[in-house]
Amino acid sequence: MTSPQEEESVFSNWNEFLSKNPQFKILVLDSSSSFLVCSFFQIHQEDLGFSFLLSATNEVKESRSSFQKLSFYLNDIFRQHGFPNIVLVGVGPGSFTGVRISVSTARNLAQFLRIPVIGIDSMSLYAYYLYKEHKLSEFYVIFDAKQKQVYMKKFDVSFFGNPIQIKSLMELHELPSKVPFFVEEEFINTLQNSNREIKNHIYPIQKIESKTWIELLFDPKATMNDFYKSNYKEVLPLYIKQDPAHQKYPEGLKRL
Repeated sequence: MTSPQEEESVFSNWNEFLSKNPQFKILVLDSSSSFLVCSFFQIHQEDLGFSFLLSATNEVKESRSSFQKLSFYLNDIFRQHGFPNIVLVGVGPGSFTGVRISVSTARNLAQFLRIPVIGIDSMSLYAYYLYKEHKLSEFYVIFDAKQKQVYMKKFDVSFFGNPIQIKSLMELHELPSKVPFFVEEEFINTLQNSNREIKNHIYPIQKIESKTWIELLFDPKATMNDFYKSNYKEVLPLYIKQDPAHQKYPEGLKRL
């Protein structure tokens, strides 16, 4: 296992990091939904793109009280592959506890290893996998926000230009009924029973492939200057609810 870098690596943007790191190791974390993602990739940049030299992927369904497994995944990854040069983390919205765990872990590692961290909203990460998997030009991603509410983001030609919204289950009746809705598998029955108009256009998110999230970083459609953070202090959980638990950490609202 290699040791942490002695001097802090701070880059003003994603392209600068790429220019100085033709090969790099990246740790990918997200626990905003019912999936726990803890993956590790070594990237080799090439003239026409990039390639994966090695990988260790953990993309598993976990109960939202089982995030202690994250430490075991990290220990196994670092023991086999060494430390990363950069961290990519989904910052939410989603499970309040899950988002705090993954973002806090990413921040702590970035501080300890003195490496940059990229924070991207989790719905964009999920959507990019769905976009690559299903080749759709327009669809919605929906996460359960509890209390008969959902987090929702629409993806179309603008892709990342659409805002994340929080809506009640009843408000989903107002959405176009023929546009596909991708939701967490555990939430699909609730959504179908609440919205008969969109029942035939609701599809479960049955798996996730964090490898596509690395492809997102190299996609010209993704303006990485909008996502890239070179300082761990700048990466914050994305909270958009106004309930007491989220109001306790108002710094997350600064991301909107």
